Amino acid sequence: MTLTSFQYTFTEQNKVRTDTFGVGCDEGLYGPACDKVCSSTCEFGKCDSSTGRCLSCPPGKDGSQCNRDCKTGRYGHGCDKYCSRYCWSGSKSCDPVDGTCNQGCKAGYMPPLCTDECPSGQYGINCTNDCISNCMDGKCDHTYGYCEKCPVGKSGSRCLKDCPSGTYGLGCAENCSPSCLNEQCHPVTGLCEACPEGFHGEVCNQTCEVGTYGSNCSGVCSEACVGGSEACSSTDGTCVQGCQPGYRPPLCNKECPTHWYGPNCQQRCSVLCKDAVCHVLNGTCVNCDDGRFGTYCESECPLGTYGQNCANKCSTNCTKQTCDRVTGKCLLCPIGQLGDYCDKVCPMMTFGPSCWLACSASCLDGLCHHETGDCFSCPVGRRGKRCHKDCSQGRYGVGCVNKCSRQCEGGFGQCNSVDGTCMKGCLPGFLPPLCVEQCPRSTFGRNCAQRCNQTCADQVCHFKTGKCESCVPGWLGYFCQKGCPLGTFGAGCKGVCSDNCEGGLHNCSTTDGVCRNGCVAGYQPPLCIEECPNTLYGPNCAEMCSQNCTGQLCDPKTGVCLTCPIGMVGDFCEQECLPHLFGANCSQVCSADCHDGVCHHVTGVCYNCPSGKTGDFCDQIYAECEASEIRNDTSCYGICSDHCVGGVKSCSPVDGACHDGCEVGFLPPRCAEECPPTLYGAACGVVCSSACQDGLCNHVTGNCLACPDGKLGDLCDQDCPNTKYGPDCSQNCSVYCEDQACDPASGVCTTCPGGRTGDFCEQECSPQRFGPRCLEICSATCSDGLCDRVTGTCHNCPAGLTGDQCDQDCPATKFGVGCQQTCSSACLDRRCEADSGSCLACPDGFTGDRCDMAIPSPASARPSKKEFNLTTVLIASGAAGGGILIAITIGCIVYCRKRKGNPIDDTMIITETSTKF
Repeated sequence: MTLTSFQYTFTEQNKVRTDTFGVGCDEGLYGPACDKVCSSTCEFGKCDSSTGRCLSCPPGKDGSQCNRDCKTGRYGHGCDKYCSRYCWSGSKSCDPVDGTCNQGCKAGYMPPLCTDECPSGQYGINCTNDCISNCMDGKCDHTYGYCEKCPVGKSGSRCLKDCPSGTYGLGCAENCSPSCLNEQCHPVTGLCEACPEGFHGEVCNQTCEVGTYGSNCSGVCSEACVGGSEACSSTDGTCVQGCQPGYRPPLCNKECPTHWYGPNCQQRCSVLCKDAVCHVLNGTCVNCDDGRFGTYCESECPLGTYGQNCANKCSTNCTKQTCDRVTGKCLLCPIGQLGDYCDKVCPMMTFGPSCWLACSASCLDGLCHHETGDCFSCPVGRRGKRCHKDCSQGRYGVGCVNKCSRQCEGGFGQCNSVDGTCMKGCLPGFLPPLCVEQCPRSTFGRNCAQRCNQTCADQVCHFKTGKCESCVPGWLGYFCQKGCPLGTFGAGCKGVCSDNCEGGLHNCSTTDGVCRNGCVAGYQPPLCIEECPNTLYGPNCAEMCSQNCTGQLCDPKTGVCLTCPIGMVGDFCEQECLPHLFGANCSQVCSADCHDGVCHHVTGVCYNCPSGKTGDFCDQIYAECEASEIRNDTSCYGICSDHCVGGVKSCSPVDGACHDGCEVGFLPPRCAEECPPTLYGAACGVVCSSACQDGLCNHVTGNCLACPDGKLGDLCDQDCPNTKYGPDCSQNCSVYCEDQACDPASGVCTTCPGGRTGDFCEQECSPQRFGPRCLEICSATCSDGLCDRVTGTCHNCPAGLTGDQCDQDCPATKFGVGCQQTCSSACLDRRCEADSGSCLACPDGFTGDRCDMAIPSPASARPSKKEFNLTTVLIASGAAGGGILIAITIGCIVYCRKRKGNPIDDTMIITETSTKF
């Protein structure tokens, strides 16, 4: 049917159009008037323009209107294709659209359609298995995976087996050579695996060469055959003419067994050889029995030797090194020794030859030297080689080597000779019973009987006087007995109390300066020194500033806002400006041209204009409205703000106020201006974070425009990393800070390493202090109180002391500065005073600080340069007068020496000789 011209209406998607066609209907339409729409089930919406019959159907559909599903076993466009018979469930189980077998394929066929066999190298259900690698070229049956061919030397359906015995090659079609041992060969090469004895070669067709024998000729004839390696059987290797000396038949490849030697091992070793073992060639003994030596062990050991081959020497402990030639045991031992080898000293409490002498009963525990009988040590209070003497005055303990303390009450020498106990107690500052150690911590005085005042810091005071080294916070005085004066606190009362304590200075703690009743308005506890932080006010800063305040900042005492947002007034910024006022602090008057003088409290824009006026401030004469403007009875307005929710057509035609509010970050009602600097968000209703620099943030997101020193992040809520500080965390902490960690705002070091102090740890400790922040004081025992500023180790120690803190006495035989000097060898047991080096005790017959002066007997004393012999004649009836005469005579001698300029030598000995009538 041909249409010359007609119109139709197409209403799909609510669009109306009119088109004119010359021939046939438009695609998708049919009928005499082309006013019918083809069925939506037709493929691409196309149908016959006359009948409306679908030109084609989508996959899976059939029928004139494509409204029937494909029959079982068919699929595709118009259901013109059949499901594969290799689908897992047969030809009736595939997808009607694309023919995909729903449950996969039978073995040997490829999904999804299951029409193609598995590709080469794969087999099984859905072709998911790879052919076994043993198959030749990796090819196998696509259904079951059986190998099509096997490599050389392999057989079986999967080529896993070697060729059967006696065969080899491709398909195992070749037979092994009959010359092979048991006709066995390699399944791939066909080479014999082994040959019969006497033969070799790939197919065992060659006889053995001279000097070899056995299967594959792998055996080598022995060189020990008589006649050499050529004189053996090629079959079993037997030496035809027998063996050379030292080897046993038939192969002559092993040495003679033990006890035998010579040709064919027919001779026995000598019984003098150790265990009758000899050299297999000539019969010489390998080793001899203990106590014998020689080629055939025919000789006994010489004097001073013993053992196997006489290789050992008798012990040097043996007297004259004589010992048993077999065992090596000593025939005689030196004095003080015993045992088989004289390697043991006498048992305890014995000494001398054969240890038959007993140690002196005076020896401590009855123990003495095994040779001399000298006591090792004496019981307390005794001395001498045999402990037969009492301790001299001023000495005590084992061997009398200990010196009574100089801190005994009553002076040196006033102590018990057994245990050193000071019999009259101790001088002030020293601990009984020995009076050697200073008073323990927190005690002082005579016998350490008094306790330090509890107000001393750590209850530590001088061990003699009780004077506090320092006071606990809040106390002063020699004994820390005085409380801090009013208005002061802390260590040394150096802290000054705040005037801002509630109730005055009486309520300030003298210990730490804490205001006990809290703070007056505007100051923060506990010390009430610092003003309230931003956003807080009132007593103890317990109140929060009004959120209406700009930046939430208010007076720290009263809470009155410091400034208000534009358009707000009142102590707490809770009131909008009066109708005729606007702006900061409502200090501006609305334009007189505004209708009734009323305007927006923030922007000052007139709500309405009088007749004939227009503009935000009604300062423009009314004119004909532009096509893009909105008109009312009295004025023309510009188009709505781009920032109205809903666009430029969603505002009041009267005042331009956005009907649905503003986009985030813009100020209502007209949404033409961004939020004030300290506000953001919907309707500018959110106050910027107080953490932002000056309270300023982005009008949309609220992200801070800048952060205070020491802060990072969109909301300035993150501290700087450990080693950074300052604006944007751009500054590096001082390299002197411990771990380079500092306060993120100020850069002040969190802690200082040992030996440094100051805000930035830039200062080294003074010479007598050490440790972090230089808080530790060098040990009082350091020389001049000086120590290492980091560790506190003393630079030097006074004479007689050692150790990092100079808190240890020198070792027993050392003295002086650094304990570098050795006590005089003349001192008893070489023991001396740690500071001066004076001997603690002298051997019998000697005296002096260094025990270097012999004590003369009265009969042998003679005058010398440093000795003066004073003979005093005493009359029996005038003993008292004789004493006076001695004193006068000594005085004369001293006077005469001083007159001559000769000093009196400390070592002068005055010998008194008495004469009886």
